[in-house]
Amino acid sequence: MSDRRPAPTNFLIVLLSFFLAFAALGRAASISTQLTTSEKNQLQREARLVVDLVQNLHYSGATFHEINNEEILTRFLNELDPGRDFFGPDDVAFVHRRFDRSLKSVYLFRGNLEPAFEIFDLYVSLARDRLAWIDQRLDHDFDFTPDDTYVEWRAGTPPPSPEISLDQHWEQRLKDYMLHEILSGRTPQEARAELRRVYAEFGRSIAAFDSFAVRERFLDAAIRSFDPHSGYSSADSTREFAVEMKGAVTGVGLAVRKEHGHCIITSVNPGGPADLHSTLAPGDTIEALAEGDGPWVDTGPQRLRELVGAMRGSPGSKLRIAYRAAGTSERREVSLERIRVVLSSERAHGAISQVPVNGTRFRSIGWIRLPAFYTGGEGEDSTSAARDLRELVEQMKAAKVDGLVLDLRGNPGGAMTEAVAISQLFLAGGTVLLSRGPDGQLKSHAVREEAPLYGGPLVILTSSLSASASEIFAGAMKYHHRALIVGSASTFGKGTVQNYIDLAKVQGLSGSSVKDWGTLRLTSERFYLPDGSAVQGKGVASQVVFPDFEPAGLQRESDLPHALPPEIVQPPSPTMPTTAPTVALPPALEQTLLSDAQADLTSRPEWRLWSKEQKFYQTMADRQGRPLNMATRTQEWEVKLREFETWRQTWRDFAVRSAFASRPIEVTEVKAAQEAHQRKLRALEPIDGQPPLHRLNHGVFLVETDQGHLRDLRIQDFDFLLLQGDAETLAEAFAQGSGQSVTPANLRLMLQRLSLLEYRTDEAVLAVVAKITGGAPDSPALRKGTEALLLRITELVPELRQELATHDVPMRESLRLAADWADQVAAHQP
Repeated sequence: MSDRRPAPTNFLIVLLSFFLAFAALGRAASISTQLTTSEKNQLQREARLVVDLVQNLHYSGATFHEINNEEILTRFLNELDPGRDFFGPDDVAFVHRRFDRSLKSVYLFRGNLEPAFEIFDLYVSLARDRLAWIDQRLDHDFDFTPDDTYVEWRAGTPPPSPEISLDQHWEQRLKDYMLHEILSGRTPQEARAELRRVYAEFGRSIAAFDSFAVRERFLDAAIRSFDPHSGYSSADSTREFAVEMKGAVTGVGLAVRKEHGHCIITSVNPGGPADLHSTLAPGDTIEALAEGDGPWVDTGPQRLRELVGAMRGSPGSKLRIAYRAAGTSERREVSLERIRVVLSSERAHGAISQVPVNGTRFRSIGWIRLPAFYTGGEGEDSTSAARDLRELVEQMKAAKVDGLVLDLRGNPGGAMTEAVAISQLFLAGGTVLLSRGPDGQLKSHAVREEAPLYGGPLVILTSSLSASASEIFAGAMKYHHRALIVGSASTFGKGTVQNYIDLAKVQGLSGSSVKDWGTLRLTSERFYLPDGSAVQGKGVASQVVFPDFEPAGLQRESDLPHALPPEIVQPPSPTMPTTAPTVALPPALEQTLLSDAQADLTSRPEWRLWSKEQKFYQTMADRQGRPLNMATRTQEWEVKLREFETWRQTWRDFAVRSAFASRPIEVTEVKAAQEAHQRKLRALEPIDGQPPLHRLNHGVFLVETDQGHLRDLRIQDFDFLLLQGDAETLAEAFAQGSGQSVTPANLRLMLQRLSLLEYRTDEAVLAVVAKITGGAPDSPALRKGTEALLLRITELVPELRQELATHDVPMRESLRLAADWADQVAAHQP
């Protein structure tokens, strides 16, 4: 339920920034005028090449002649304006009159992207007019007494009623936004200033668009008329995708965003150069960058992707950073050496949990979260999901685990080769998948016939967003009776493989001439389960379906426009492994586990809590609209908060009683980075003789987990608004720490104001506390009181100190099923 919004900013500054953004938008000429003659020629050559390649290489064999102009235009309009907030019915009709007959024949087939630029210019003009309208509307008060309802428009759909004009839609939208901000704790004046800030930032984001970004969106929209997964990526997007697939990058370990024209640090990667060798922290502003001993380059005019690119480089190279710590005006400088930085959250990781069985004994169950089937790099610089998974499984085997859970929830897939390689870890041989390309030839992809790395109980946890390579792996494990598949009713259903074509290489280009050439993504193959059954549009069905696991209406492959239809093929034989063991999960044992799961789903208290909570979320999502009457909205909000307070307390009580003891397991590279980060935290200088534990430092609060690891919790991520039901105990904690009493009512107000902070730096947090309590922000007593309050919050929210969150009910059930399987195996061993 957390919906934190940035903090109120000085009204005059916000108003000035709004007008600056508006003026920049108003002065903008056609976006195509930004292009030089050589750039126009390059875009034209690239567009023609894209058309030719799509028509010659797409799996379906379809051509652009079969695609309706109207469809391409509609998709591009929805890309630019998914909620139809700016394009009115007359504007949409104009676009179609302008290009319905000529889009392909006159423009696209000749590589001319002028329709995309002209439509974008229209979008900018409409946005400019709407921002001016918003600015004028915010000069006047809103009436929150009528019993009106705001209904959001869905992408590509008509408005809720033909009678609702865009002006009426925006009137309701602004009222809805204002009510949300007021109920979150802002005054009406602050809420109005916040809206001005948001739309000023939106104006700047439109003004920052360039011709190459418009080109990317248009070509991608046109190509997705063939199927949902084909498309086009710019050179910048391609580089970012490569980083995601690799799970590591050479740089200094900073993530940034661009806001108000400033480069703001959003996170510091644990164990990276910025973490270990500087005081850079989230919320700091990077003012300039310099390569080695070179000149400073101001970050203000640069686009976000240019900044990200500048912070990366070759290993051993130096980057100088000029920055201003959050809440200060002093310019500081630091020089950092770039290294290979591990992106820990994008690599496989896990833990070993002690899971109770029948209330009398425990089984040691390992679990591994695999975010994607990633691969990338070469030699020592390479990464591989299969290699990481092998290392984690080897560590767990050394720890003598009794069973294993692989968590593939939300895993979008990745490299098919990694899915085959990971299957090799668990199968003694046999077919993993079948594939067929445009030539119609069926290929069998099998693992070597050898003893698997791990042959014990295996549970695979999936969701409806587990796709592609996730489905290859889960489907193979299910087909070979090697694992129990649990989770949503079925996986996503993406049974196609995409080929990535570097357009510059196709043209034979090299050096600086390849800078702005993109990548074509084309569906080139289908894949099937080992028995020839379809994954496309069907997915892999779970043997144990968890109730209320996902919200209704979540789209799968079969719901997407132009999704290829399911089909089955006749497999070659044999597909089963020819060496032992032939069946790891025999039917009798499977039925026992299904019975165990059914008993848990109906009797375990956490499932009742889970179901109630999920149904509440679903009810909120299914509502046809939000009331714009202040009294009605306030009543709804208060009821919602009371329900959450009740659930949170119930979860807390359950967590104290029922948490599984767990210890983390990491791959060596990630572990080394985290250990370096731990050493840094433990070496922090004491303040007033106090150790770093339970100390607020650079927007971070240090606590110790149940397993003795230091965890630096970002204050930015604290759910202050939903802690208002704990105001009394938090007031007591603050009083004990500071020696200064505060009423529960003022403590609730403090939580509200903290939730609204845009950047929760030490200075900003202490300033809020000081304003509510009447103390001085630099008072040691006030700091100690604030730290005592934060410590009490970590005690009230047990998952902040746990390696496995107790409220992850699907994972708990998966661990329990693996433990039951292990118990059955042990019972039948001689």
